[in-house]
This record gives sequence, structure tokens and C-alpha cells, in this order.
Amino acid sequence: MAPVKEETHFIKNNVYSRILRDIYRHVIPVPIPAVLSDLINVYSSIVITWVTYVVLLCFPSLRSPGNQIKIQHGNHANRTTSLPAEQIIHTDLIPQIAENLTSFQDLVAVSQVCRSWRNVLSSSGSSHRERVPKPPCLMLSAELPMTRSFFSLYNNRVVFKLYLPADSSERRFWGSPHGWLASVDFPNKSVQLLNPISQAKLDLPFVVPNVNYEALRAHWSDMLVKMLVLKIKIQPPEFLVMAIFCHRLGFNRPGRDDHHWILVDNPDNFSFKDATYFESQIYVICEEGTLRVDFHDGLDPTRRISPAELMDFRDRPITTRLTFLAPHPVNQFVGHRHERTGRVYIAASPDELYGLFRYSSKDFGYERTITFSLYKLDFDSLDWEAVECINDEAAIFIGNGNSWSICEAQSVNCRTNSIYFTDDTRSGSGLDVGVYCMKTGVTESLRFGANVPLSQPLAAWITPGLIPFPLILG
Repeated sequence: MAPVKEETHFIKNNVYSRILRDIYRHVIPVPIPAVLSDLINVYSSIVITWVTYVVLLCFPSLRSPGNQIKIQHGNHANRTTSLPAEQIIHTDLIPQIAENLTSFQDLVAVSQVCRSWRNVLSSSGSSHRERVPKPPCLMLSAELPMTRSFFSLYNNRVVFKLYLPADSSERRFWGSPHGWLASVDFPNKSVQLLNPISQAKLDLPFVVPNVNYEALRAHWSDMLVKMLVLKIKIQPPEFLVMAIFCHRLGFNRPGRDDHHWILVDNPDNFSFKDATYFESQIYVICEEGTLRVDFHDGLDPTRRISPAELMDFRDRPITTRLTFLAPHPVNQFVGHRHERTGRVYIAASPDELYGLFRYSSKDFGYERTITFSLYKLDFDSLDWEAVECINDEAAIFIGNGNSWSICEAQSVNCRTNSIYFTDDTRSGSGLDVGVYCMKTGVTESLRFGANVPLSQPLAAWITPGLIPFPLILG
């Protein structure tokens, strides 16, 4: 067996200062003196080392063998203390420390210290995951092989640079609000789910097992529109992975030994563009209108199966059906065959199902988003109603992957009543990444910092999460 590679990471002083304060709070049952608290905040480069040694000397139960951690002391880049991570802080204290961290960035920093800490934070019993706001991040284009930077809207800067264990530069990623990246590598016929924070990875069967890749090499990106991760159950979390081809839909149930995808019949040859999960149903938007995906028991065609029931439905054939619900609103056209070319998306909020129509111009030397038209579906009349305001506290995210909304945008430093978008065309310039304000009708480009290129082809929105894929899957 190959030796386990020793993990070493740097953890920021301000994060470690919080950890130290929590050690005092939970291990030493006396308040931290104000002077000591100030010292920890201001002179942490000195205090961290000595307080750590004192704590370890007084409390030997905190010491245990484990992975190595290097603590960087302030501006003294060459001065490090190399100690086992579990010897500095026992893993039993990590959940208590996490409860007192209010920044998801700090949680991620702690999770990257060593594998044992990451496993503790990722465990299903950690309640901090739902309490700490998780700001959407933009996974930027690759700078180095298998390495991606993550731009946080909360901090308005690049906050993570993570290794993605991808096996090919041909692998394309799609983001989701559930902490997962869906990916496809056509040359190697590989489909995966990847959690960039916990590094959990799950292999799925190839979506097109009999494809002649070489014959379709120049066209596969047009054939596969996007991959989506749909959260069907909250506790325990269960997901459906959805593949959208131009004229086909496929579903896979990760963790259930599904060796094949459930393919949806499309006798009317609809051209699919986006999909979402809303009020226990899966809705798809295409060039022709909006549809609902229905699943049925193959041995009892009158029995309709909900997506939640589908997760546990086995040993019986499954049939599918598309139910057409509503055409597009008047004067909203989708597809290149129209003079007014648009792209269309579908996103759900807790109360509404939104249709978004995105219009661009090539007058700037590249295809640049100019405006959006927003509608909500009236389920009684099955008509789209024009919407001038998303919500005073909400924002919508669209692009490479899931389209979704967040209800309390300000809590994660996002603009309210706005639409965040990426350049989601394979042949795009990567410059069309920005935010559209519904109130003013103004589109602004996002800036990522002096050292980050403006062009970000195939950048993807993702809400990072520490939750690994559930192991209890029936």
C-alpha cells in the first residue's frame, strides 16, 4: 500500500486566534483577560507559539498523533512551528470551535488543516453548517493544471485556491448551490461529482456510453448543454444528477449503484436549455416553452412517481413523460433562428418559479449581456407573468450549472434584486461575467482583482459546502 502523503497547510493567524480563544473558553473555565485577548489579536505571531506550548504542557490529553500542520507566524514567513494538527487541538474540540466561527471562509480554512479536522467538520452531526451563511463563490478558470481559484462575493476577492483532483484538462465543470461540482470528461468517458472543499469524489456512469468522441470532438460542448445537481431531500441530503443535452434529458441517482442513466423520451424534439427542482417537481425550460418531467412505474403506467420516491424506487422499470405547461411569453424569443437572440433559464425561489430571458449584443467586440426579462409562472392559468422586481432581499444566479436564488442576499454581501451571470457558452470570450440590477436596468461587469484576468471562460457559480456525499443511501 502506498504511504499516505503527509498533509501540511497554513492557517491564518486571525482564524487561529479564534481557535485559541475557544480553547480557553472550553478547556480553561475562566474568562480571557482583556489584555490577553488584545495580545492575541494584535501580537498573535508571538502569542500563538507560546500559548500553544503552555496549553499542551498543562493539558497533555490534547496531544495525540496525527497529520502535520505548519503555523505561519504573522509577517515572519520563514518562522514556522511544525506540530501534528491533532497535537495542537484535539479533534473533539473542533465542533465547539466551529460553533463560534461566524465566517464560512474561516470554516474552510479550518477544514483544510488536516484530514481528521475536515472529517469532523463534514460530519452530519455538525450544526454549524446551516447556521453560517455560505456566500456564493465564482470558480474561476484554471490558472494551473488541476488548481482553481474561488472568488467570493462576500469578501469581493479571491479567497480560496484549491486543488481539484481532475484527471484531464478536457474535464468541464458545472457549479451548484449544494457544494458539488458536476463534471464530464468526454475523451476519457468520465462523469464525476466533486466537492472541492471536502475533496469527496463520486464516479457516475458515462452519460453517452456509445458516443464516437473523435467524430463529435468539435461538437460535444454543443451537444451537452449542462449538468445539474438537484437536491431532492434535505435530511439526509439526497441528490439527482441531471444531464441536459440539446434534445435529451438524463437522470442518475448517485450512491445507488445506478449503472445507467434514466433517459427521458422526447418525441416532440424539444431543445432543452435549463431545469430546476421546485415544490417536489422537476421543471425544464426549452426553446419552445416550459415543461414538467414525470416519472411512472413501468409496470403500472397509471402510477406516477415523485422525484423523492424515485430516489428509493428500484427493481422495477421506470418510464418518463414530458408534460408541456406553458409557451414563452409574448415577444420573448429564444434561439439563434430568431432575429432577437436570447438565452433562457429557469430558477426557483421558495415561493415562485422564475423564467429568465437573457439578451446580448456583439457591438462591444464580444457577446455582452445587455438586459434580462423576468417572469414568474402562474400555475393556475399556466401563463408567465412579467416581474419587475425579484424581491427586495433576493438575488438570482445563472450560468454554468444550476440556476438558483438566494433569499437573504445582503447577509452574504450580494446585491439584492439583481441577477448574477457568467459567460456560459463554450465558444464565449469569458468577458461576459457580471451582475444585472432589476431596478435600474444596468449591467456591470465583475472585477476579480489586479492579478486575476478579466476573461473567465466557463467560470461557474458554486456555494461551497463541507458536507461530503452521504454514505447512508439505502
